[in-house]
Amino acid sequence: MRRPASWTLRTKLVAAMTGLFLFVTVALLGLWAARSLTRPLRNFAEAAEGFRLDRDAPPIPERGPSEILAAARALNEMQRRIRGLVEDRTRMLAALGHDLRTPLTRLRLRSEFVADETLRSQILHDIDRMKDMTQTVVSYLRDGHAAQAMVPVDAASIR
Repeated sequence: MRRPASWTLRTKLVAAMTGLFLFVTVALLGLWAARSLTRPLRNFAEAAEGFRLDRDAPPIPERGPSEILAAARALNEMQRRIRGLVEDRTRMLAALGHDLRTPLTRLRLRSEFVADETLRSQILHDIDRMKDMTQTVVSYLRDGHAAQAMVPVDAASIR
């Protein structure tokens, strides 16, 4: 039995539409899967770019595939350790700047007994510069900014 021509045309049209539907469905599912897999990586990259060491910095969100989760945890741990090291260094420098004030005061008192006026002037000048430097360090660590404006120094002229 021979089928009519319209029936084979209809069969070809249904087959083409089914193929097109499958192609569109697979393409949309593929795009959705690719997007859902790359989103955690994109979010991780954005969070890593915003990596900061200040106390108010939020940790990187720990979500996504296991590799991203492990990387986020490692980055958060690194951020915590570096923040601790910076805070330790800050405390040490603040203590050092504070502790240098007493010897500088003693040197100033001892310099008053130097008979040579030129030498006494040079010693007092050096003590004043050291005092200014320690005061700047303590002020910077306390307030977060330098109390004095930065000026260029000719390192070759320093003896």
